[in-house]
Amino acid sequence: MDLMQIATQLLSKQLGGSAQAESLAGPLSDLLGGSSGQLDIAGLVSQFAGQGGMQDMLSVMIYHPSQVLLESESAVVTLSKINGGQSTRIEEQQALVDQQREQIEEQRSQIEQLLKIEASIMDNAKGDPK
Repeated sequence: MDLMQIATQLLSKQLGGSAQAESLAGPLSDLLGGSSGQLDIAGLVSQFAGQGGMQDMLSVMIYHPSQVLLESESAVVTLSKINGGQSTRIEEQQALVDQQREQIEEQRSQIEQLLKIEASIMDNAKGDPK
């Protein structure tokens, strides 16, 4: 892949895909030294510096990608905090569920004991003629 193709793809990507690669090739060819591929860095710097374009170029090349990375990192940190909080709440709720299961088991055991007592009383009442 040559410099012209790389530049065309990068510029198209930075423009959000709103410009077709074919329409960018001509202006980029002029900017990058025509069809010979000779890149005049000094000419580019003076051209951008004279028109305030260097700041725009640096903004597109450095600031915006950095801003996107910063925003992504911030989103990841925020989601990690949310996930950590939810994990803690899930553990607390699981502990409550376990505690309630124990209480239910104790109550079931007490009910079984009461039923045995009732059955014993009923057996004694049947066997006891009055």
